[in-house]
Amino acid sequence: MAKHTIKGYIVWEKWHSDEQGKFGFAHYKPSTEQSTYVDRVLVCEHSFEVDVPDDFDPTPGLIASLEAQKTELRLKLARELMEIDTRISKLQALPMAGSEA
Repeated sequence: MAKHTIKGYIVWEKWHSDEQGKFGFAHYKPSTEQSTYVDRVLVCEHSFEVDVPDDFDPTPGLIASLEAQKTELRLKLARELMEIDTRISKLQALPMAGSEA
């Protein structure tokens, strides 16, 4: 096991749609700018140590994430193709009004 130090910031935040705020952890120092979606306040800087197995390999997690993205894109494409096919079918079903000559 290898020890790794995670550094960041304890923050309190409340999304405007929520009734109560909650504490969280951010890897970046929160901005002092106001947001239309969330009120965020810096509580303090903080760091903690974690034990990571020496043989940790992020590859399986990365592959799983890419597979999920691929599945999502396939579903999106299938929905869009179905919408196009539906439009084509509706156009093909319209009776053609012949012009009288």
